[in-house]
Amino acid sequence: MLRITRKNSGSEYGRKHNFSSIGSADDFRSRVPVTNFDTYVPYIGSILEGKKGVLTSEEPLFLQPSSGSTAPSKLIPLTKSLRREFLAAIRVWIADVLLNGRSTLCGKMYFLITPPLEPERHAGEKVKVGFEDIEYFSAVERLVLKQLLAVPQEVRRIKDMEDFKYVTALFLLKEKDLGLISVWNPVMLSVFMKNIFDNHVSLTEDLRNGFIRKDAAIDAETRAILLKKLGKNKARASEIEDVFKVCGTGSARNTAPHEICSRIWPRLALISCWADGNAAYYLDEVRRYFPNVRIQPKGLIATEAFVSFPLTGEEGSALAINSHFFEFIDLSGPDNAVKEKETILAHQIRKGSSYGVIVTTGGGLYRYNLNDIVEVTGFRGEIPLIRFKGRIDQISDLVGEKLNNFHVEKAMSKVFNACGATPAFCMLAPDHDSNKRPFYTLYLSPNGFPDNVLPGIAGMMEKELFENFHYSYARRAGQLLPVNMFVIDGEKGKPQDIYLERMISGGKRAGNIKPPSLDKNTGWSGLFPGEYLKV
Repeated sequence: MLRITRKNSGSEYGRKHNFSSIGSADDFRSRVPVTNFDTYVPYIGSILEGKKGVLTSEEPLFLQPSSGSTAPSKLIPLTKSLRREFLAAIRVWIADVLLNGRSTLCGKMYFLITPPLEPERHAGEKVKVGFEDIEYFSAVERLVLKQLLAVPQEVRRIKDMEDFKYVTALFLLKEKDLGLISVWNPVMLSVFMKNIFDNHVSLTEDLRNGFIRKDAAIDAETRAILLKKLGKNKARASEIEDVFKVCGTGSARNTAPHEICSRIWPRLALISCWADGNAAYYLDEVRRYFPNVRIQPKGLIATEAFVSFPLTGEEGSALAINSHFFEFIDLSGPDNAVKEKETILAHQIRKGSSYGVIVTTGGGLYRYNLNDIVEVTGFRGEIPLIRFKGRIDQISDLVGEKLNNFHVEKAMSKVFNACGATPAFCMLAPDHDSNKRPFYTLYLSPNGFPDNVLPGIAGMMEKELFENFHYSYARRAGQLLPVNMFVIDGEKGKPQDIYLERMISGGKRAGNIKPPSLDKNTGWSGLFPGEYLKV
């Protein structure tokens, strides 16, 4: 904290809050208010216009668009200091992976690369907007990484999602020595695998001929670069063709997908992806393809800050104490209300408790409320181990019920544990009947649920939601109808794919879309195949 404030005491923000006279955490907390992105909007505007020394003494290298849940067009400054803070955590994670399984990184690596958001352009902007994740690394590290990447960076230029998925699948199939897969959303990995199974015939032919299908919407320059990196690979194409002949063909649903995947990528040792919160429900689909590959939950990483990273053998991820300055807010009182005025520091948080995260970084965000909820799972020495639980700001409020994602996720966990089964997909979202009377619908894709259990799930969910005072009041006052349930027919369409498509069409970046527990959008019954459960 002192390093950051002293370095930036001469900035416009530092002068406003008298950084030069701060000598302790108490000074810092008393003089600098807790902030959110709205606090920085005028400062970001000044940076875009080329003004110097606004939030930090050093100039931002880039402004990175963030596809966060509240504002898809947020622009976050990246300075050299912030880049060093990210690298401090990234390098420890990579070192831990190497030390605990060198075979993982002996082959090629796949880091999810998705088409970027198209940022809003500002007249006369003086700072570059948008950068590739690989630019966090030094020039030497970037050179090494580019040699190890299974899928070239240029695929991010493909804007059509179907073509993007096809070309990604093509390069993944090319690499027999794939050792590591790193994605954010586990659903995205399942989407790629389904694409491979559905299109393995054409993919194999393209791999054999060093070709990318003609109808793919790829500009000439990008196509030429990709074709050069793809090359003709008759031996690999024949190998993949033989795998599908031996193990069966057709869609992934009708074959033994794990047998095919293990033969295609025999050295794959680690999959890194979200595995906390609602993402845990979608790991079964990943394990269906890769039952013998270690799945390592990711830490908590945002465009604004690198909060935690996983460590082998630990439950939870380690707080990145050498990256940023952290404060925490207790989640206590009704509806998990937060007490922003009473923050505590990293050495004061307790195992088993849940907290909101406030971060101060070298990028110019001071006492920034990430609105993320974490649970402390234990300690590595004195370093807290945390697990992501949800978002504080994911709130649905039709009539004053103030349902938040954290509470909904806890309710789902209790209900499904009581049922002794895990759904393939689940999401609560607002709905209304033909008379426009509001209620919430639980969209559920059953997976191992006995038929006699399904009719009672909506009532069980309703009972858990009644723990929220405001929801209970709205129901008792007749402002909301009871929870309904919509049973999704997974045979007619994957709800994960449908959810991704709607989020992408709404401006979200594909790789950053988190699996939901609570979604504030309506109209899902018109998108998901299936029907309301009649009780």
